[in-house]
Amino acid sequence: MTNIEVTLKQPKDIEEDIDFYLNPKNNSVLFKGKQLEAEIVGDFKVKLLLIQVTGKAFANVSNMNLTLEVALDTQNLSTKKLAPALTLEDIQIDLDPDNISIRLEGGMVTKIASLFTELFKKEIIGQIVSTTRKQAQIIVEEDINKELAQYGTEVRVPEFDSLKVDYSLIARPVVLDFIAMEVNGSFIDSKQQEPLEGPRVELPYRDIKGKAFQAYISDYTLNSFNKGAFARGQNVYLTDIMATYLGVKEFPLTTTLVGKVIPQLLWKYGPGKTVHLRIRFLNQNYPVITFSDSGYRNQAQDFELGFIINNEEALTYHFGKLAHDQSFIIQDEKIHGHISPPEITNLSVSKTLLKNVTELVLTNELITFLTKATESANKYLEEGIKIPQIEDKTGTCLNFGDCQVSYSGDGYMQGEVNVRKCNETREMIQVQ
Repeated sequence: MTNIEVTLKQPKDIEEDIDFYLNPKNNSVLFKGKQLEAEIVGDFKVKLLLIQVTGKAFANVSNMNLTLEVALDTQNLSTKKLAPALTLEDIQIDLDPDNISIRLEGGMVTKIASLFTELFKKEIIGQIVSTTRKQAQIIVEEDINKELAQYGTEVRVPEFDSLKVDYSLIARPVVLDFIAMEVNGSFIDSKQQEPLEGPRVELPYRDIKGKAFQAYISDYTLNSFNKGAFARGQNVYLTDIMATYLGVKEFPLTTTLVGKVIPQLLWKYGPGKTVHLRIRFLNQNYPVITFSDSGYRNQAQDFELGFIINNEEALTYHFGKLAHDQSFIIQDEKIHGHISPPEITNLSVSKTLLKNVTELVLTNELITFLTKATESANKYLEEGIKIPQIEDKTGTCLNFGDCQVSYSGDGYMQGEVNVRKCNETREMIQVQ
């Protein structure tokens, strides 16, 4: 047989049909599939005495067992960054000839197919093994590694035209009884070309008493994003960004809603008009996040907040400083926490198209809103906000409620989670 193509069908139940194992010796991951199905297509040529038959062979394989071992490594790029890389360590296939059904198409096949169908079964097993090995090696070591080289170190943040996130590897991924990957985790504005200065945070390797999935993020990473996104003094349209993430044309913020905070905007423009929020930091300032053992502090200074209606900037506030402290915990699959009252200094109105209203009235309206919004959020946090269950593309309901967050004064936050199917207590993925 020649020109053979082997196509593995997607398992009916990935959790039941695929087992995952970690192999520290080879720094690899093993995928063991059972009861898998495959389709094989190839050209055949058979000569019996003076008769030669050619045609197409179509085979269906069931109850096939496949073990794939992939080692985790790195690849050096011309940019001098490290990208992930995979190496196919081993592939093993176990199948029974009785689980292979063959259909042949070609000249005289219908008359003599029964004479060599069993012969094909014996030959096709070796062909499946060798072809699958070649295809797997091409997919893993060429196709996937090319993608990892292209997209495995950095990507542009779409909402900010020149902002990129660098997530290149610091070192080779490590496989023990868990998988650990340390990435750069910094943002830079390519028009600025000056990354955030300051010492990198030393992150823990892993909490051995923690949950299956653990992630650590430093305030350096978050502040490098803030600097790249805001320090250049460009206008950032918050409502447009939120609309993009929600997948809607416009974020549903209107004068009807804003008018409950600043009624003068409703009186001037009428109800139902779209409102765009603009923020701009001045003098190379940007929001700064600082982690502590009990939570984190978020502080911003010297920035403008503008309300744009009918393509005109109707009202612009200037903040000397806005700060608050936050802390969140997870209990009984609910988010609890507390947000401190907003600390606001030197709030003023830098521009307004509103008439017959004083600056004091407008600033007091905004302070009152921010204070009441914080109080309302704290009521929800005190009661607990239920972590929603998520349905993936296959229709499987996933429960992320078994999670936790914690903070460190050394400058980082830890998040961890056990993923389960809805209405089940067993973790969806277990390390064996």
